[in-house]
Amino acid sequence: MLSRYFGIAAFLVLQASTRAWPQATGDTCNNAEVFTGLGTRLFNTDQATTSGFDGSGACGPGLIAAYQDHFFQWTAPSTGDFVVDTNHSEFDTVLSVYSGTQCSATCILQDDNDGIGSASLVSLQGINLGDTFLFQVGGVGSESGLGRLNISLLLAPCVSSPDDCFEDNDNYGQSPLLLPGRYHGLAASGFDPDYYSISIPPETTLEMWIEETDPILWVLDPNTANAWQPLEQTSDSRGWQLENSGTGALPAIFGFTIIPQAPQNILINYDLSLFERPYDCAASGEDYLEQNDTCSTPRSLPEGVYLNLFVSLQDRDFYSVNIPSDHFLSVDLLQNLYPIDFDVYNSNCSFLWTSLGDWNYHNQSGAQETLIFEVDRITATPEPCTSYEFALDIFQNPCPNGFDDPFEENDTCGSAAPIGNGYFPGLAVRQSDPDFFVACLAQGQTITVTTLFSSAESNLDLFLWRADANYCGIQGVGNPLAASETLTQDEHVSWTNVSGQNVDVVVEVRNVGGISLCNTYDLIIGGLVDCTGSVVGTFCDPMSPNSTGLSTHLDGSFPGSLGGSGLHLEVSSGPPTQFGYLLVGSASADPGIPIGQGRLCITSSGGAPIGRYNITGDLRDSIGQFAANGFWVSQSGNSSVGTGFDVPVELPLPNYQTIHVGETWHFQLWHRENGGNSNFSNGLSVAF
Repeated sequence: MLSRYFGIAAFLVLQASTRAWPQATGDTCNNAEVFTGLGTRLFNTDQATTSGFDGSGACGPGLIAAYQDHFFQWTAPSTGDFVVDTNHSEFDTVLSVYSGTQCSATCILQDDNDGIGSASLVSLQGINLGDTFLFQVGGVGSESGLGRLNISLLLAPCVSSPDDCFEDNDNYGQSPLLLPGRYHGLAASGFDPDYYSISIPPETTLEMWIEETDPILWVLDPNTANAWQPLEQTSDSRGWQLENSGTGALPAIFGFTIIPQAPQNILINYDLSLFERPYDCAASGEDYLEQNDTCSTPRSLPEGVYLNLFVSLQDRDFYSVNIPSDHFLSVDLLQNLYPIDFDVYNSNCSFLWTSLGDWNYHNQSGAQETLIFEVDRITATPEPCTSYEFALDIFQNPCPNGFDDPFEENDTCGSAAPIGNGYFPGLAVRQSDPDFFVACLAQGQTITVTTLFSSAESNLDLFLWRADANYCGIQGVGNPLAASETLTQDEHVSWTNVSGQNVDVVVEVRNVGGISLCNTYDLIIGGLVDCTGSVVGTFCDPMSPNSTGLSTHLDGSFPGSLGGSGLHLEVSSGPPTQFGYLLVGSASADPGIPIGQGRLCITSSGGAPIGRYNITGDLRDSIGQFAANGFWVSQSGNSSVGTGFDVPVELPLPNYQTIHVGETWHFQLWHRENGGNSNFSNGLSVAF
């Protein structure tokens, strides 16, 4: 099992980078996380995207770009002054404040380092009940991680020289009740301690931060002393929390005085911030997919997106997925507040592997398989539970057995398949199996090559090489004659042979990545003439436009792999669904005789013969129809590539004349037009 898992590592990267799952809550300005009331909201930007949103740049010069940002939508719960900060986040933050909602909000403030350390802090003053704001928090540079957005009433200043406005609160019996908020300018000493009382609502966590002050000693109500937990893992922690997981309010009293080493009569100033937030594990990991707490009771899931889930150390989550034969399962982690891992089991609950992030599995068993995976909190710090979201995708192997085309095996320059002018639809290329084609390009001729494909499946690149180069087809070693390597567009190359001699050229089509290991494409090649026989030239070129507004175009080549005369003819830019057939003669005339919408340019002047390739049941049957892409397809099947016509050595003339070496023959296509009229292609003169 493990070998199958790790054997598709490159495929996993492609899947993670290209799948368009819905954005996690808070990842964009139009999908902002709703922040209600006051308190603290925790978030994680490790898997967030970088939006680039700046509210039209109204924050002024020096605006800092937010890396991997997270958005909150907040409505003022009352009239007053508020403080918004990212104090005690685990990365260097930048905070932008926008007036309004979603992506139509306008930037009014931005801060980088006015908070504690590298945290951000802004004050919103004169705010009215119901005013709406969008908050954007991201990293500075390439910073990301666990973050905190704190919103509190600004209750400063609380100063009444030489002490503070809560005096006299010097003992347990004189402890004013504090509401959540920020209290600035408080003071205590060894002779004059400060005591306060708080009341924590049910299923709520109270955070207390003692900020920007000299060390002080604090004392606690004996009833709650052991329940307070440090929020910073340092010996002189200034952050503490008290969780109320019950159904009633939890009262507590705490006090401050100076540390014993300092003089007892010195007043020490301090700021006190109190934040309330929902108790993270209030639901004890219960969510809408419960009960799924053991490997024997997993929740069976179809493919889809699963949001707002919870897991704790005491209540793990198990899921089962059925995977058809030769299908992939992709599990993409969209969002998680604290780290989780996936433990994967077979249907008998035997452990297979652990993944710390997105993972994939390919069922190669030949029958349907069931996998069970467990979502688990990695550590108990800082919280024993977390929220998470993920997406499941089940899809068929993009490279099933038999994913090839008639030109295989043409995987190297040395095994390149001979090819000529034409339109070659439905070819197949894998990432591990490029396609190579070879043709002789005569002196002075220009080859054109186009590949048409879906970039949503995978990106293809196109190269043209000299066949005799020892670096042919090797990336990064030699320079190709021409290359096209766009990211999302069809590829096109051309090259003119000015070497003074015929040159064998190799066309390479390479699959360079995307959601799939495989892709199909259409190949179009033009400009080739045989290096022995040759297309002498064209006449009546261009022809009068057909009903599509284009001129029907006739082209020819000698691929070197045909029997008969060795000539292959292709016709393009014709009116879709209309039929036609080829004409041949020993003489040509330009501009020709007007017939229908076009001109007949093969002449019988002087007794020159004219033949029609419309003899049914014979190799000389070229009757065909234009496809939707304008290429002409012979209905008799007399084509080695599916389009166009392989010219036989027998001519459609009396007495079964044949083409001989040294002769020149002239070709033209007649076809019907939309509306019942007719037209022609340009003419082509070919020396055999």
